[in-house]
Amino acid sequence: MEILPGYEIPEPNSTFADDSLQKGFSLGSLVYGPVYYYAMKDWPFFWVSLIATLTVYGTPLLIPMAFYARARAWERKVWDSGELFASTQRRWDRSAIVVGILGLLFLYVATRFVASSLETTFGTNDPNQLLQQVQDSYQ
Repeated sequence: MEILPGYEIPEPNSTFADDSLQKGFSLGSLVYGPVYYYAMKDWPFFWVSLIATLTVYGTPLLIPMAFYARARAWERKVWDSGELFASTQRRWDRSAIVVGILGLLFLYVATRFVASSLETTFGTNDPNQLLQQVQDSYQ
C-alpha cells in the first residue's frame, strides 16, 4: 500500500507454506534472551526476558518463552520471505551453540583456576578442610 510517492507500508507477513519453520524451540532466544527479542522487535517478551535475566529466580522463565519465540518473531517483524526468516533463525541457533560451548568452557577453566588458587593459598581445595582453616584463623 503506497501512502506517499515512493513510501509504502509493509504488508503483514503471510503464512508459511511450511508451519514447522515457526514452531519449535529457539536456542537463540534462550541463550541471548533480551538481545534476541530486541532484534526480533518483540517488546513484551523483551521486557519480560530482561527482568528475568536480571533476577536469579526469573531465569527459568526463559525456557518456556523459547518455545514461543519463533512464532512471535514471525508475527512481530516484517520478513521478506520465509526463507530469510528460517536462515535468520538458524544463524541465531548456531551462534547460541557456539556461545553456549564457550560459556561452558569458561566455567570449567574458571573453576579449575579457583580450585588451584585455593590449593596454592591454603594447601588444599577440600571444602571441609578450608572451612576448618577459616574457622581456626578467626579463633
